[in-house]
Amino acid sequence: MALGGNKLTGSLPKELDNLNTLESLLLSKLTPETHYFISESNAFIGSLPFRADSFPNLKFLVTKGNSLNGSFPLSLSSFKKLMVIDVRDNALTSTLPPELGNLTDLRLLNVGKNDMGGTIPHSLMNLKQLEWLSLRWNHFSGTVPGEIGHSLKNLRSFNLAVNQFSGTLPDLPPNLWGLFLIDNSFSGSLPSSI
Repeated sequence: MALGGNKLTGSLPKELDNLNTLESLLLSKLTPETHYFISESNAFIGSLPFRADSFPNLKFLVTKGNSLNGSFPLSLSSFKKLMVIDVRDNALTSTLPPELGNLTDLRLLNVGKNDMGGTIPHSLMNLKQLEWLSLRWNHFSGTVPGEIGHSLKNLRSFNLAVNQFSGTLPDLPPNLWGLFLIDNSFSGSLPSSI
């Protein structure tokens, strides 16, 4: 199914959940590939209607640039094959569920420009394959987990800009090439790992 590059509006139908054998659901202008759910740059509203048993083969979830709201779906933590979660530029609320730490194949997590808050769950340190983490333009607070430099060695880009993080920065991953910290309340000196 390919619907991208349109000006679709309304809610995503709850019946999407019934398509549990679907391997390719493309709602963007990209070339269809299997294991994608992409609804980029339409005007969908409402919440993401996924049950824990829907889309067992889903690898990529991209819903950026819509008007989706509600809580970050806890059911996503059941999609063990997920490699990309990009839900930026929506109106999602709540916190990051600790269960996201079970998605050990996850390489990109982008929840930027939503209305989310809370702290960085310690369980995200289990995401050893994670290369890109963006929490920018939300209401996250607290400190950066101290073991991030040792746990997330593959992290290349780390974006915490425009939140309410505080405290000192711990050692950061050795291969980091992008670090974005503007408009927070960090203190102390920069770690030697930068």
